Amino acid sequence: MASWVYELPGKNLKGLAGGVLKGWAVSGITDYHSGTPIGFGGGQNTPIFNGANRPDRVAGVSARSNVSAGSFDPHRDVYLNPAAIAGPAAYTIGTAGPREPDLRTFASYNENFSLIKRTYIPNIRENFNVELRADFFNLFNRVVFGGPNTSFGSPGFGTVGGQANSPRIIQLGFRINY
Repeated sequence: MASWVYELPGKNLKGLAGGVLKGWAVSGITDYHSGTPIGFGGGQNTPIFNGANRPDRVAGVSARSNVSAGSFDPHRDVYLNPAAIAGPAAYTIGTAGPREPDLRTFASYNENFSLIKRTYIPNIRENFNVELRADFFNLFNRVVFGGPNTSFGSPGFGTVGGQANSPRIIQLGFRINY
């Protein structure tokens, strides 16, 4: 995560050029995250551990489907490979860990950007200014899919059911600072 603010040069300009070019600032927040680890659940109940159990992880089989993240379509594709896990034998505990170290949800990339114009009016008060601003949240309108269904044995296992972030939002603002 990185945030920055840059006030554009032109603070000492006078006249019409100063009125137009003075008081501009840009700022942004860039937030990039890799996906969070995924763990499997569901399967047969056991008489211990409050009935919860995990499935067995099938050795040598990739838990992710062969669809790349860039071409993934949640209506058509399945994110998790159902052949990578199997139900444990009766009265045994599954071999899948609480979280799989090589299996993650979708990465998140988000950029927010602001453009600000302050017009100072010293006749009223020394620091009196009027601020106009435009804020862009999720500037590039990136889609981040939600996590897949990890409940082994459920009909929707491996499917992704929605979007985890908001689409681009543009906010305009007016503020009087005194």
